[in-house]
Amino acid sequence: GIEFYLSKRTILTLSGTAGIQRFTTRTTSFMNELDNNKVKTSALDFINRITDKPVNYTTNLHLIHQVDTFGKEIIADLDYSNYINNTIQDINNLFYDANSSFTDQSNIILDQVRHLDIYAAKVDYSQPLKNSGRLEFGLKSSYVKANNDNKYYEIVSNVKTIDSSLSDYTINDENINAVYVNFDKQFGKKITIQAGVRAEPVDLVLRRLSG
Repeated sequence: GIEFYLSKRTILTLSGTAGIQRFTTRTTSFMNELDNNKVKTSALDFINRITDKPVNYTTNLHLIHQVDTFGKEIIADLDYSNYINNTIQDINNLFYDANSSFTDQSNIILDQVRHLDIYAAKVDYSQPLKNSGRLEFGLKSSYVKANNDNKYYEIVSNVKTIDSSLSDYTINDENINAVYVNFDKQFGKKITIQAGVRAEPVDLVLRRLSG
């Protein structure tokens, strides 16, 4: 992060974070199938190798401006966050008969991509009033876009074929706009009265592009 002192009463702060990860997990299980007499009839080996590649970063622009020396203040924020996660599951099933002889196998790959964009902006104004009172009001707007891409493949004779019936691609949009007014006043040292009004319309859209 870095701070810019634009004037004696105005400070602009730019900050951000970023992260990259790479990791792999492996799950293995062995199962015997038995009949009612607990005699082995078949067996299954299940192997699932999961590879994750999450990447994310956030940025923030923060402005504080003191209007005067009596406590009037304006605070503004701009935020952007980006999250990308690519998860690949390589699933192998090995089938055996009652004598543990290999009979068949299946290989499935599930490729999942999650992409999330978050935008937000807000402005707050605060003003002290006479007799220990304070008036605050502000505006806020946010927009979120989520992309979900799931591809399901079957591997037969080393040939990868996508299964469109199990694959899907969706986009979710969310837009929130809010405005608020808040008033509080202190009476003595133990009593504080606060009142406020907030309006917040929300717009949600789901688009399925495939699947």
